[in-house]
Amino acid sequence: TTGVKGSSQETGIPGIYKNPSNPYLMTTDWDWSIDPAGLKYCCREITSRYALPVIISENGLGAFDKKEEDGRIHDPYRIKYLKEHLKSLAEALDEGCQVLAYCT
Repeated sequence: TTGVKGSSQETGIPGIYKNPSNPYLMTTDWDWSIDPAGLKYCCREITSRYALPVIISENGLGAFDKKEEDGRIHDPYRIKYLKEHLKSLAEALDEGCQVLAYCT
């Protein structure tokens, strides 16, 4: 996508899949859905269907960061994103999912 929030188009291959936006979820600057509950759902689905451990190889938040006067990037939005996803992941673990790795 362009990085302009709200500019993405529905993608996919007709008859195979599509990637529509979900009006009930927040999105990143690149219009990717932010869905901590979806992470838990996927872990539960893989555990239930395949009885396999899960490795989450990428789950970070891309954003337009701004360097402040102190030379640092203050990103409470990214901290919130990771915190909410880790809370959902902890719930999945409590429900019996085996997660071997979580990489942002």
